[in-house]
Amino acid sequence: MWPSVVALAASAGGVEALLAVVQGLPPDLPAAVVVVLHSGHVSHLAQVLARRTRMTVEDVVDGRLLEPGHLYVAQPDHHVTVDAGGRLRLDESPAVRFHRPSADVLFESVAALCGVEAVGVVLSGTGDDGTRGARAIKEHGGTVLAQDDASLFAGMPAATVRAGLADRVLPVETMAAVIGALARRKRDRARG
Repeated sequence: MWPSVVALAASAGGVEALLAVVQGLPPDLPAAVVVVLHSGHVSHLAQVLARRTRMTVEDVVDGRLLEPGHLYVAQPDHHVTVDAGGRLRLDESPAVRFHRPSADVLFESVAALCGVEAVGVVLSGTGDDGTRGARAIKEHGGTVLAQDDASLFAGMPAATVRAGLADRVLPVETMAAVIGALARRKRDRARG
């Protein structure tokens, strides 16, 4: 089984939430982090996040092997998945419920790759993208976190919570510590 992958998903109001989460993630996080943000056709999100975290930050490149301690940012207008070999994949398949990249697409691939090592995080945004993918993560034994009702736009995290899929509902200020603890616990369990 692949080591932990943390999938972060956000939409409207999500940049602020992402910044709050990533600034607390340590550079030696024993997990790879993949970020999906519903955005326009041009994004400088990787550069913005890189200024707020000590992790290595880069845009998703098709075929790139995931590495712990690295944060990968989805390209606008492309779905991002991880394949069975732990490599990032970009694709231009149709939007999923009007979104490309889609949180559901990313979460489902992370669930299939990582099983119990998968962590899905649903942050501020409208609609319910992420809920179907959160269900896949739960069905594979992974962990789902949702932003609390302090989010600027509660649609996405609230949909995950209403579906009974969130293991924890947290303010963004505490998520980095929880993600770090989960990743370390999952790493230690894998070492046996």
